[in-house]
Amino acid sequence: MQSPLISVEVNGNNKTNSFQFSETKQNMESLIAFILFASLFFLIYIFVKEIKKQKKTKAKYKLDTGLNKKLLTMLSGDEKAALRLIRNVRQNNPGKSYIWYQEKVIRDLERDRRC
Repeated sequence: MQSPLISVEVNGNNKTNSFQFSETKQNMESLIAFILFASLFFLIYIFVKEIKKQKKTKAKYKLDTGLNKKLLTMLSGDEKAALRLIRNVRQNNPGKSYIWYQEKVIRDLERDRRC
């Protein structure tokens, strides 16, 4: 929607200059600015959410030093074997905590040694 033309008298002459005030242009600029700010805040929200998710994931896989020592003792200090066993248990039982995987490997080793 365009606003009406405005005539202006310049230096006493009846010379008219036409000016169009484009409210739609101002509205469009405001809308674009709003969309940019909304997008920016949305991206910041997603970024913060991902950071919090990563912090939770890191906490999920913290080692229990007591279990780690026990596992390494049972394997005569073979760290590669411990990691391999934990990796295999993790593939077979996804979604558990790292401590659960350590406990499972220790239980399996104890069970296998009893047989």
